[in-house]
Amino acid sequence: MAWLETDRHGRLRIGFKYYDGLKCREPLGVSANKQTIAEARRLCATIQLELKARTFEYARRFPDSDRIKQRGIETPEKIEPISVTELADSWLLSKQGEVKKSTHGYYKEVTGIFIQRDAIGTKKVSELRQEDIDRWRVRVDEKQTKANEPLSTRRKNMAWDILNQILEFARVRKLLNEDLLLGMKPFKDSGQASDSCRSHGGAAFGPEALPRGGSRPVAQAQKLVFCRQEPKTFRSLSTISPIVARASTIRPTRPLGL
Repeated sequence: MAWLETDRHGRLRIGFKYYDGLKCREPLGVSANKQTIAEARRLCATIQLELKARTFEYARRFPDSDRIKQRGIETPEKIEPISVTELADSWLLSKQGEVKKSTHGYYKEVTGIFIQRDAIGTKKVSELRQEDIDRWRVRVDEKQTKANEPLSTRRKNMAWDILNQILEFARVRKLLNEDLLLGMKPFKDSGQASDSCRSHGGAAFGPEALPRGGSRPVAQAQKLVFCRQEPKTFRSLSTISPIVARASTIRPTRPLGL
């Protein structure tokens, strides 16, 4: 456990419980302001994570501390594994002051739903494998809303981004050596665009797109869509060019092959 506090002069210091339960406080030597508080919170999250994993080295973090000699503090040899849920808590702590409160609240919500209350949350970080990430992706892809509807791609990718940040947080702190997300891509849309394209017959300006005589009011012309090989690229006619939209109202001198 680690926390951030200020002394009576308004200068920052970090407090934490050492392995033997001893409460320690170490000054950071800086006055409290927006930037120093954000940086101190990141350090606080790192120390908390190291204490939990039993990789914290007092002499390395605070080499000038008197407490090292006074207490005869030594780095413990035993390393205790940390779970993904505990790792996520430390990551969330590091984000306090770095992002807006509303953003942090959303991070916390998504982390709780998709990571901490998921099967991956009980996994030990040191034991994570790529297969665990693959299974997690399947579970997220199959999740539904309270109305029993599929989750939006944006929501799935928010969970994906947060997991990515949490694992990178572990890698930077040397709790995870392998890049488990290497080569993996975000979630994609489930083909709604192609279905829309098929519902319009897949035609842009074929004979079936125009009535006999070739004229069509602009209001109807705006409903036309371009359907190309890539299902993503279809736009309203009116957004392409006003000239093209107006041209749709011109009656040709002869029928268009009808």
